[in-house]
Amino acid sequence: DFIRYYGADMGYHPEAVARFQKLYSRNDHPALDDPQWSDFRRKQITDFVRQCAVRTWSIRPSAIFSVDVVGFGGPDPDFTKTAPYRQVYQDWAGWAEEGCVDWVTRMGYKRERVPEQAKDFRGWADLSKDLEQRSNRFVTLGIGGHFNPLEATLAQYRVALERNLGTCLFSYNRPTQE
Repeated sequence: DFIRYYGADMGYHPEAVARFQKLYSRNDHPALDDPQWSDFRRKQITDFVRQCAVRTWSIRPSAIFSVDVVGFGGPDPDFTKTAPYRQVYQDWAGWAEEGCVDWVTRMGYKRERVPEQAKDFRGWADLSKDLEQRSNRFVTLGIGGHFNPLEATLAQYRVALERNLGTCLFSYNRPTQE
């Protein structure tokens, strides 16, 4: 969980900036919207995920390596256009396709009563099913029960069942709005 930056203004530790400057032969302080800086931060996260997977599997080859990832915003077949990729620098679709994770637990909490969010939930479900088939990795649908009354939470479970996808519920402490 939290294998991401919290936003564009994160990741400016002096050592990270120095590494970036050396790698790209630059001496400026990268801007928030600098594409090279964004790619650098995304690569830092991806490399960390890879290192964790390799170390885990070197100790216990049968271990299941999973990540909890964000699924906010709307889905896009081109994952590089999604909010997880662009705003918090997670390339979790790439991680699954590469095989450096076994299981993607997607925290895609949407309010079923808000039509655009209900549509996004289904779009992310379709993207998740497609990713699961392409990568041969397990991808779950994150259901934000705390955002929804019981009937809406069950409607989102039915979306998962229709696509033969696993689910995870946030939060077990408060599984529905009630």
